[in-house]
Amino acid sequence: MKTISQTETEVVPGLALREPEEGVIIMDSQFRIVGVDRDARWILRSGVSYDNSDETIRLPAHLEQIVSKFAQSDDSFLHANVDIGSTEYDCKVFRVQPLSGMVPGAEFALHLRRTPSMNHSLEKVVEMYHLTERESEILTGISLGLTSKALAKRMNISHNTVNSFLRMIMIKLGVTTRAGMVGLALNDRASGDSALMRAPRRREAGT
Repeated sequence: MKTISQTETEVVPGLALREPEEGVIIMDSQFRIVGVDRDARWILRSGVSYDNSDETIRLPAHLEQIVSKFAQSDDSFLHANVDIGSTEYDCKVFRVQPLSGMVPGAEFALHLRRTPSMNHSLEKVVEMYHLTERESEILTGISLGLTSKALAKRMNISHNTVNSFLRMIMIKLGVTTRAGMVGLALNDRASGDSALMRAPRRREAGT
């Protein structure tokens, strides 16, 4: 988790130039935002409908409900999945005790981390396993539930060529079924980059 400096707790006038992966929000006992980093500010403002000329940063109602529920419990943290705008985030809420000179009135910290989309996960599979453009197209089609016949028609190639691509993809990914191919991307969505980092090692000759 990022460390928030006193400067970062102020409302930052400029928006992030990219879609951020994660951000941190600090709230008081009334769930008012008393600290926010640049990326969290971008995330919150991307999911609201009020005038963007308004510099006020607010928690969406469903996020405030999550923090309120956590505040009434004895749990040390709360974990949930939330949608902000059109993006899904992994959300964790913690209790905090501010140190001297830090954010006054801080009671809760909320950490948001963007959940990878299926397309994003497929892109990482393609990059990690060095799939060709055609193999990437086949994998995308399989993830959409297309049959070999449908893929052949869509890509204007023969059914046998599709099957050849499928066999090559399975070899590269170290799986034996179509479900296993898509499963790599689904595992990435559930657990982040760690799933792809466990790429199968190629067996050495004679082992």
